[in-house]
Amino acid sequence: MLAFVTDPIVGGPALVEAIDRAVAFYATNPPTLPHITYEYVDALPHQSSVQVATNHLNQIAAATAARMAA
Repeated sequence: MLAFVTDPIVGGPALVEAIDRAVAFYATNPPTLPHITYEYVDALPHQSSVQVATNHLNQIAAATAARMAA
């Protein structure tokens, strides 16, 4: 949407893509399927979305602790 607001000529295709993604998201059966299957569908090979998110937050926490100790 930012592309559409900042430059409507270039952003027009971005608007169409956003609408297409929204329709595809709600057209799944059941609606919003991607949001209710986080723990069942692998986001990366052998890692669920929840595991990926947990690992990411642990990396941030470790980096913050290391930065505070320095």
